[in-house]
Amino acid sequence: MKEEIFKHISKFDTTPFLFVGSGLTRRYLGLESWYGLLNKFASQVNDNDFAFEIYTDMAEDLGYTQGQYQKIAELIEKDFNRLWYTDEKYKLNREKYRNEVKVNKTSPFKIEIANYIKNKSSSVEEYKHEIELFKKISEKSISGAITTNYDTFLEDCFEGYEKYIGQEELLFSPIQGSGEIYKIHGCCDKPKSIIINEEDYKDFEEKNTYLAAKMIKYYYNNKECPMH
Repeated sequence: MKEEIFKHISKFDTTPFLFVGSGLTRRYLGLESWYGLLNKFASQVNDNDFAFEIYTDMAEDLGYTQGQYQKIAELIEKDFNRLWYTDEKYKLNREKYRNEVKVNKTSPFKIEIANYIKNKSSSVEEYKHEIELFKKISEKSISGAITTNYDTFLEDCFEGYEKYIGQEELLFSPIQGSGEIYKIHGCCDKPKSIIINEEDYKDFEEKNTYLAAKMIKYYYNNKECPMH
């Protein structure tokens, strides 16, 4: 398999542009899958072993347009936010993020997701050698990456790469196609940018045609590297 990958990449004159999903950070940071993340926050709202299943049933009863998990996230978010505004255990964060919520209209749910990811984003000891190798590859062998992950693993590994968070930054920025990281589903550094619920995905889908057209046009005109 390794030889086949090298043989494929060697056909091109340019370095690859990676598409990175949750598998990378599940392995190297020990973060959960989308299901795992939603399950964790469902349990914070409802202290019940079947909290996630309760929200799953609610989503099925109400119906959804963007996907089951997106609807489940929307339902958890509504209940979580009500809890966050009043529960004593969130008192310190209510004070800390008062302006973020009141002025920037950021959902407390997204703030706490961002905090959770930041606090848990430490390298898994077992894979530290692989992470070091990954960092070395990025120096000369990778043009950049597109990712749907919220964590900062790529920025931490790809030193000096420019980061663009969300569709807005990508749509209205003069991207170069080299030495860049495109975080199309948001980042824990900017909680409001996180795409997770049904409305987020609807908005993402509406803008995605323009973003895809911009990127395809850019790479075609510049005969840029293949994506893997």
